Amino acid sequence: MDDKKSLSYTFHNPNNSAKTAQFLLDILIEANKDTVDKLLSANAVANESHNSHNCVKVLLRIQEQVS
Repeated sequence: MDDKKSLSYTFHNPNNSAKTAQFLLDILIEANKDTVDKLLSANAVANESHNSHNCVKVLLRIQEQVS
C-alpha cells in the first residue's frame, strides 16, 4: 500500500484577470483591515504634520510591519 493518491483541484473562473485581482485584493484588505487601521492610527498620532514626506514614511512603516 505504498501508492498515495494525489488530489487535483480545478476551479472555473468566469471573470477576467482584472476582476479576479480586484476580488482577491478586496479579500486581503478585509482580512488585514484591523491591523492596518491600528497602524494608521498609531502613526497618525506620532506624526501630527501630514505632509507628503511623513505620509511616505508612514506607508513604509506599515509595509514593514505587515510583511
